[in-house]
Amino acid sequence: MLVDVQGDDAYDAQDVAQGACLGGMGFLVDGGGNDTYRGYRRVQGQAIGGVGMLLDRSGNDDYRGALLAQGVGGPLGLGLLDDLAGNDHYYAGGKYPPPYDDSPGYGGFSQGVGVGPRGVANGGLGVLLDGGGDDVYEADYFGHAGGYWFAAGFARDFGGND
Repeated sequence: MLVDVQGDDAYDAQDVAQGACLGGMGFLVDGGGNDTYRGYRRVQGQAIGGVGMLLDRSGNDDYRGALLAQGVGGPLGLGLLDDLAGNDHYYAGGKYPPPYDDSPGYGGFSQGVGVGPRGVANGGLGVLLDGGGDDVYEADYFGHAGGYWFAAGFARDFGGND
């Protein structure tokens, strides 16, 4: 668990970070400030076999992940990204090839997505919540409130011009 009370922060990571877990629990709580979250995969409220949560209370925040980022629930997992206020920017994708040949973009599986490996295990529950502000959402293949392989994904923005 990481708890930061205030200030403009930069959280940089590669894999399994920023409120993420593999068979356990991971929490990141940021109390305020204009924050930047950057990571490659399994970041920003992601869980496989447990609970992963990123809670940001306020500020104009920038979220960047490439794969399995920003509120993703894998098998037996609950992943949540909850940003309560601010003009935020969410970006997911741009790095890894897509799982199927028919995609014009990159693989993503991000932004309130539940996902499981096809034919191996059912997916979990992925949730992306934004409390308000004028936000931007960008995602590649399988993004923004999607469910893949017996999984569920939810995304809800509670206000603003998005």
